[in-house]
Parts: sequence; structure tokens; C-alpha cells
Amino acid sequence: MAKYHEMGRFCERGEDADMSAAIFHENCAAELGVKEAIVTLASIHLGLTHELLVNVYLEVSIIPR
Repeated sequence: MAKYHEMGRFCERGEDADMSAAIFHENCAAELGVKEAIVTLASIHLGLTHELLVNVYLEVSIIPR
């Protein structure tokens, strides 16, 4: 499902893809043990390149104490 959301399969023409839905479905797949989803989410969290959800990245901010 995450792949289809990223491709914009569930959007009307001209609308942006629903990336929050894509991340939700990728997370569900990872919780169900789908290795591709686990690797993709791990890559996102580690800042590595990944083939699915390519426009998703985490911003890291270090707050000094």
C-alpha cells in the first residue's frame, strides 16, 4: 500500500501523494514482519538511501543542554 500511496495511485489528478498514509502503511507492514518495510524504515531512521519513500527523511536536531 505504501508503494501505491507514494506513486499517487489513490489521489485525484494534480494532487500530491499522501505521504503520511504511505508512512502509516509502511509502518504497519514493518510491524507485521515484512523485511522490505523494516529495512526501509531503518534506512530512513539511519539517514541511508532507500528505494521506497525516497522523499521521506528525518531531520536530526541536537539540542544542547
